[in-house]
Amino acid sequence: MRVLIVDDDEDMIEIFSEFLRLWGHETRTVGEATMAVVTALAFLPEVVLLDLSMPVLDGCEIARRMRRHGSLHDTFLVAVTGHGLQRDVDRALAAGFDMHLLKPVDPQQLRALLTERPLRRAGAARVHWQEPGATAALETEGESAGPAPDEEPARQDN
Repeated sequence: MRVLIVDDDEDMIEIFSEFLRLWGHETRTVGEATMAVVTALAFLPEVVLLDLSMPVLDGCEIARRMRRHGSLHDTFLVAVTGHGLQRDVDRALAAGFDMHLLKPVDPQQLRALLTERPLRRAGAARVHWQEPGATAALETEGESAGPAPDEEPARQDN
């Protein structure tokens, strides 16, 4: 599977890239928000892991720009962020993301996402954030699931 990683944190890029390559995926990485769409159009990834807090352009604006291109319409966009309030999830989904993952991302959760990811299509289920080991909350067209607006997601203590 082709996976594009967009993050301004070089350590996050390295960690994601290493896991993805070990699992047999082809990756490209982008550290500058302004290069994300151009790289996606050239690489045509099946999945994009996109940080929401990027300098110059935030991840939501990048997602909106990606969705404007027909060749990226079916790309599965995953918001990877430290912002986990329900309003953050709603904002990401409204911008065109298919899934919202809260950092730090559990490698096994990421692997499961790539293995079992739903196909992106009109009216398809959209997956909200989930804590490691939790069941994903799904949203279908016109229905909502997950915590109440502005509710702090539960944190798992280790």
